[in-house]
Amino acid sequence: MEFKLISIASIIAFYGCYFVKMFHQKKQGIQTDQIGKNKVGFVKFVEITMKIAAILVFIAGLSSIFFLKRSITLFPFGFLERY
Repeated sequence: MEFKLISIASIIAFYGCYFVKMFHQKKQGIQTDQIGKNKVGFVKFVEITMKIAAILVFIAGLSSIFFLKRSITLFPFGFLERY
């Protein structure tokens, strides 16, 4: 349970800082969201695909926190198998 709380707090802190930074830059007239804008052809396709992938990674991260019953470990000896 504590890993879920730490994960949620980390996501909130990261995206909180990200959106506060974007808001302050927008107030100064700086546009930061330029992926896929003013582009044509294959470059636009690649940039839009990257943007969609970034959104899907965020959704996958949140769903893994809330819906996985056990943690998936990358450690070879299973040090975190108790969670």
